[in-house]
Amino acid sequence: MKLELLLSVEDSPNSAGVVIDTIRCCKLALDRERGEVLYSTYTL
Repeated sequence: MKLELLLSVEDSPNSAGVVIDTIRCCKLALDRERGEVLYSTYTL
């Protein structure tokens, strides 16, 4: 498997949190054996 990911943010010095959250979501999906689109349940 090959995965290429591009992260484009306006405040790049603070983008580490976004990357960590993305990794956590991917790990959660793998643990739950989910293969479809993951939708965020976070709302403002």
